[in-house]
Amino acid sequence: MLSDSMTVVATDDHLATSIECETVILQLESGTYYGLNEVASHLWDLLQEPRTVAELHDELCTTYDVSAERCRRDVESTLTNLADIDLVELEPERSV
Repeated sequence: MLSDSMTVVATDDHLATSIECETVILQLESGTYYGLNEVASHLWDLLQEPRTVAELHDELCTTYDVSAERCRRDVESTLTNLADIDLVELEPERSV
């Protein structure tokens, strides 16, 4: 489970382009292509700058007609999947 204060950002090791409402990403190290639907594409756009999990959740929950619980589950699942294929970096919350 990801914490709300964890920071997430897209890695530099990819090429991405938008086609209509979807995004196609080439992960350069593996040479693998990935396709993102409209909602995941919106999340991907947000990940071009470091953001917290809470910021990402709030933005998508506000934009789309979805319950907060479903949105949280989907955001966390997508972020975990993107991290597993090295398209995003997850930074734990920082101690003060």
